[in-house]
Amino acid sequence: MDEGATQCGFCTPGFIVALAGFLLSAPRWDAATGLDAVAGNICRCTGYVSIRRAVERVCASLGDVPPQRLPRLVERGLMPAYFLDVPDRLRGHPAGTNGVPVAGGTDLFVQRPDELAHAGLNFLSRREDLRGIRAADGVCHIGAATPLADLEDAPPIPGTGSGIPFDRVAADPAAGDYCGNLVNASPIGDPAILLLALDASVELPGRTVRLREFFLGYKRSTSGRRN
Repeated sequence: MDEGATQCGFCTPGFIVALAGFLLSAPRWDAATGLDAVAGNICRCTGYVSIRRAVERVCASLGDVPPQRLPRLVERGLMPAYFLDVPDRLRGHPAGTNGVPVAGGTDLFVQRPDELAHAGLNFLSRREDLRGIRAADGVCHIGAATPLADLEDAPPIPGTGSGIPFDRVAADPAAGDYCGNLVNASPIGDPAILLLALDASVELPGRTVRLREFFLGYKRSTSGRRN
């Protein structure tokens, strides 16, 4: 607010969460790295100069990263005090291989918050067998839990001599992954249009389905229900 970096508010939560993640995990609090951290967020009404000023102001006010960064951030009013208790709260949350399958959870937690608040969760991102990109037998295989950001280092698509030009069709993909992005069957899924153009297929338990046949409509897939 001090730098006029918000107007309608649609994009503001994304900028705040991305910047919070940067402050909690970056090896150093410098403005250039901070701006990279919010690069995946798009604003259509404020203008990026004011957002840049806000990031630079936050970084300039903090100095070097201390050994215990979270207390410093809470003290400066940049994080809520309850963040200090988050590790203990997470340790008490049931998680395992038999719970509700969760990819990134971007839409799932919004759609089913009450159901998932205390449910056992099976985070697919922890499964190494579902991660990775490889080319074999003339096909490029992408694991369901592969982060979209890994496309930057993807091998060439067989027969093309080039990788997947994901940076030309979307902003910084950050922490999203293929499984959640495609199974949600949303028209705003970043990789869907590119994979449809490549006539990609989806490997399901016991069968393989072309992506164009996997999608049945808005947020509907071959599972026969809304996701």
